Amino acid sequence: MDLLHRGGFTGMVHAVLQPDARQGLRDGIRGNVHMYAAHRDVLRALFSMAQLDAQSAGQSNAWNKAAPKA
Repeated sequence: MDLLHRGGFTGMVHAVLQPDARQGLRDGIRGNVHMYAAHRDVLRALFSMAQLDAQSAGQSNAWNKAAPKA
């Protein structure tokens, strides 16, 4: 849970609740960038694992299902 707070996940949740769609999009992108920057090494490892073996990286994730298959 601590990783979510340090990485800016709560900022992304607040962005979704924003009544103004444009501001919500801006805040969501900003929150996503902050979260990626905070956990860059972890996310790179997960994305790399997904390329090698999607099952062990968690194929149930929506981003993995939507990715084009080679």
